[in-house]
Formats: sequence, C-alpha cells, structure tokens
Amino acid sequence: MTAKMMMGLFGLGAGAVTVGCGYLANKVRKLTKKVGMTMDAMTEADQKEIEKSMIERCVERAAKQEVKRYAQDAADNALQDVRSEVKSQVKKAVNDAFDDMKKSVEEEISKQVAAIDHKELQKDVREAAKQKILDKFDDNLDDILEDFNDNLSKVKKIYTGISDILQHSPDNGKEIHFKVG
Repeated sequence: MTAKMMMGLFGLGAGAVTVGCGYLANKVRKLTKKVGMTMDAMTEADQKEIEKSMIERCVERAAKQEVKRYAQDAADNALQDVRSEVKSQVKKAVNDAFDDMKKSVEEEISKQVAAIDHKELQKDVREAAKQKILDKFDDNLDDILEDFNDNLSKVKKIYTGISDILQHSPDNGKEIHFKVG
C-alpha cells in the first residue's frame, strides 16, 4: 500500500471524526435547550428554589456523558469504515498482483517448455528406463546363475561317481546293471 493511499485513508478517517464531532455538538445544543426548558418549567411550576450551580452541574454531566457516547460511536464507526476500506484495497492489490504474477509465470514456463529438445529428452528417458530394467534383471540373472552353477556341480559329482565306478569295476564297465525301485 502506498503512502499516498495511507494518507488518503487517514484523511478519510479524520473527516469522519470531524463530521461526528459536529453532529455531537448539535445534539448537545439540542439537549441543553431541552434541559433548560424543562428546568424553566420546573422552576415555574414548583415554588421551591433550586440552586443554579446544581442545575449547571447536572446539565454539564449529562452533556459530557452524551458527548462521550456520541464521540465513541462516531469514532467506532469511522474506524470500522477505515478498516473495511483498507481490507478492500489490500484484497484488490493482492488480486491484481496475483494476476500479474500468474501471467509472468505462465510465459516463463511456456518459454522453458518450448526450449526443451524433445529428441534429447526422449533419449534420456529411454536410457534411464533401460538402465532401470537392466538393474532389475541383473539381480535376477545373478540368482539364476548361482542356481545353475549349484545344479551343474551336482551333475558333475554324479558323472564323476559313475565314472569312478566304471573305471574300478572288474569287467572294466562292460556290464552295467541299473536297479530301479
């Protein structure tokens, strides 16, 4: 919010307070006249004498209370008006700034997207995907290779055992009998 706007709002508030004070002064004058007329009527109707200083104190006290009440109401109203105006102007300024920033961000994103080399991006994505797949299958292939080597070792032991039996047999392995079951 600019200083000019703040000064304008301050002037608006001061004007509202001034108008409120003028209004209160008018109300006080009317009230003083009414109290004066009532007192005059009481004096004429009642034969008792009322001290003038007592009447003046009552009038002053009533006038002060009335002025204070009207001044407080006027100040509260003026303050509320200023708050509402400030809130409205701040909201408008934020909305305007948001619209400007939104346009700027959209333009910058459009420029950045337009500058992307799509072929290079595709190449990078393919390479990254290929690497991920290779890493995954590499782990699986290691497990398969380990199982194959274990099985190959077992088959080698079987054939070595058969070979040893054939070499050490009395007929040099010419007769082989298999028994199932």
